[in-house]
Amino acid sequence: MCFEDAISILRKKIEDSDYVINDNSYKAILEFFTYCAKDNYKILIDKDEDEKTKISYGKKEFLLNVNKDGKEFDTKFFVPKIKLIAQSNCEIKKWFKVVDETKVLPARWLCHFIGLRHRCAHIFIEDPCFSNCTLIQIRSFKKEDSPGCFDIAVGGHAKDDEEISVTAMNELKEELGLDRCDFDPLFDNKIEIGGYAYGNDERENFYNYEYRYVFAIRLKSPGIERISFTDKEVAGIVVMRVPELFELFKRHYEEQEKKVASGLLKSLTYYIEKKYNSMVKDAKELKDFDHFLKPLREDSKK
Repeated sequence: MCFEDAISILRKKIEDSDYVINDNSYKAILEFFTYCAKDNYKILIDKDEDEKTKISYGKKEFLLNVNKDGKEFDTKFFVPKIKLIAQSNCEIKKWFKVVDETKVLPARWLCHFIGLRHRCAHIFIEDPCFSNCTLIQIRSFKKEDSPGCFDIAVGGHAKDDEEISVTAMNELKEELGLDRCDFDPLFDNKIEIGGYAYGNDERENFYNYEYRYVFAIRLKSPGIERISFTDKEVAGIVVMRVPELFELFKRHYEEQEKKVASGLLKSLTYYIEKKYNSMVKDAKELKDFDHFLKPLREDSKK
């Protein structure tokens, strides 16, 4: 069997298992692990030199596997199985990590390579002076995924099994240099406003299935002055009027060259609906927003 056939079979098993590690998908992953052992896993290491399709095999970062509702999927049953394999083949430690003898975490490269669902945080940030404006990120041009595109202000993967609120705080610090003292919750004294399952397998060797937790905050006036791009993943930040976002989206859908990343496209509905349902707005303006949100809602279900 060739590599392409082997990985296609595995991805189909992952899809049939709803992108979680259960008995069937675990068996398929183990069969693929054994297949790759034939050439000492070089087929993964040397799979592609192209930066946009590389697998990043062996990178030591692990993610919590979750179901379509964002809930942790029970993997305790697989702990002794992984530990037993590790006794004779330590390569399995590049694929899975055992935590507290209670759960198995798949490697980030594996999640993206075969489509195991994992968690991430998306954070909308409002300008401290203008309630009808929000901060939009311009992604680094060196990013593998959607380089140079407009995106949600801050976003990132939840590492290991950390709480998603911890992820949000860490990403604010890492991407924009912001601390908890720099902002207030935007709605109801809570920063988390929703969440949804997302999946995309359009890019070669990048099967991205996530549960995205959506957050919203408003910067305090001193906070915006402290923004700095500390981890080089952000090229810039723009303050954009919310109505102009819809014009940006309209051009994204109408033109061939795509300029908006999926995080902003998909998560905006949660932010807009929460924002304008909690405010007394002119009926005509609400109708206009609903007109633009309808195709976004339909697109987010795909």
